[in-house]
Amino acid sequence: MLQVLDSMSWNKMNVLHWHIVDDQSFPYESKIFPNLTLHGAYTQRHVYTQKDVTDIVDYARYRGIRVIPEFDTPGHVQGFGKAFSHLLTPCYGDGQNAGTPNYPLHAAYENFDPTNPQVYDFVKAFLVDLKHTFVDGYIHLGLDEVFLACWLSSPVVRAFMERHNYTEIGQVEQHYVDEVLELADLTPIKYITWQDPADRGTKMANTSVVQVWKDVSLSPNKMRGWRDYVHDLTEAGHQIILSSCWYINYITYGQDWRNFYNCDPTDFQGTAEQKSLVLGGEAAMWGEYVDATNLLPRLWPRASAAAERLWSLPVSEAPSTDDAAYRLDQHRCRMLRRGIPAQPILNGFCGEWEVPEDTPLSTYSTTTPTSTTTIMTTTASPPPTTTSQTTTPTSPTTTTTTVTVTTTATTTTPATQPSTSPPSTSTTTAQSQEPQTNTEAPPPPPPAAEVPAEGGGSPDVANPPTTAAPPSATPAPPAEKEGVPAAEATLVESVEAPAEEPAVGS
Repeated sequence: MLQVLDSMSWNKMNVLHWHIVDDQSFPYESKIFPNLTLHGAYTQRHVYTQKDVTDIVDYARYRGIRVIPEFDTPGHVQGFGKAFSHLLTPCYGDGQNAGTPNYPLHAAYENFDPTNPQVYDFVKAFLVDLKHTFVDGYIHLGLDEVFLACWLSSPVVRAFMERHNYTEIGQVEQHYVDEVLELADLTPIKYITWQDPADRGTKMANTSVVQVWKDVSLSPNKMRGWRDYVHDLTEAGHQIILSSCWYINYITYGQDWRNFYNCDPTDFQGTAEQKSLVLGGEAAMWGEYVDATNLLPRLWPRASAAAERLWSLPVSEAPSTDDAAYRLDQHRCRMLRRGIPAQPILNGFCGEWEVPEDTPLSTYSTTTPTSTTTIMTTTASPPPTTTSQTTTPTSPTTTTTTVTVTTTATTTTPATQPSTSPPSTSTTTAQSQEPQTNTEAPPPPPPAAEVPAEGGGSPDVANPPTTAAPPSATPAPPAEKEGVPAAEATLVESVEAPAEEPAVGS
């Protein structure tokens, strides 16, 4: 999470939409409902404590980033149900018995039960809890993707419809939405919702924001193009943010970042007043096939393309993606130097810094000696000249205030102590050890390579390591390729990050 916030700040992204809970797990520690994480989290180590959340919010604030959490209802709530099963609707999948599934239409229990008054009491108390934990003022309420077939299968829900003279199951969903939005107004909190309620004409607060996620590319038979949705919602007076064309978790081979770069949320048929209601856009990273092992390389620099588009001229006036390609490629190299494993977007490399200057290239050779005589000859040769004193590699530093986090190889929650040093990991601990002295026959191995600490620390360019490289270790600078700008050639030949580097899009 802290690495994501660091990399967001380097890409001029200023809001973290934190989809913190869902059906699979409930890792958020509630002040007033502790059973939610006791029964709903994967394990008790997979929990964001109140202190963790506060640290993340503060860490983000120091970088100019707002944190807006999402707690989606009435669907996506099985995480809630692991602690409070009475809040969920029993489905009648077999037509006769409560709590029976009918896959793929619904599981045995789905959705909050709109007929149960205790559901609204719970939501009211939970919103108060969130208001005092997340200080931004906005909470994302979700309100999308309800399993209507479950409600329709329930005789209890059908009886509820008769009492309220509802003729369609969608009216039950609207009943729940109206109740929750009224509770939000009474709390009071400002809220964001997915576009589903607004598509149905739901009356919402003037401060509310609608997030547009639908597009024909996601469901050709059920959805229209995102431009149509944006036009209709802004015409109805809603403020909107767009995420339809920036689902970063969807991947294809090659330069799919070009599609992200060419999406402009104001590129729709509408008046100037309508376009003024477009607040921005969101690069969405969903986690069905994403976890800590591939989150950062999948996110960057593909999300950088969205960031530059949102901070730049409209797409009709902007330079081509070819012009942006070298800029994004250079920015990818900046993030690599700062410890973010951003994936390649062009078929090139980021410079000699990837092979530490004080490491002989022969270290990376896979050639096996052909005879014992060759080994004896090598051993008898004098080692390359080095300085008389072994120097511990300089610790990476960052140029921004950070919060210290202590982790192990199996936990990802931040610790509780604020600091001005970069987050530390078990890898950082290994790097802090003194280089080992070789007591056997020369040549001695080189000092350990300097690696940026997790969290984006950059090598201290003001105090480079003093260990000299072997005379033969530094390869000749690569020749400038035809068509490569001078700025890129400089980057390739440089082994030090500049003291100040502009963020993408600036």
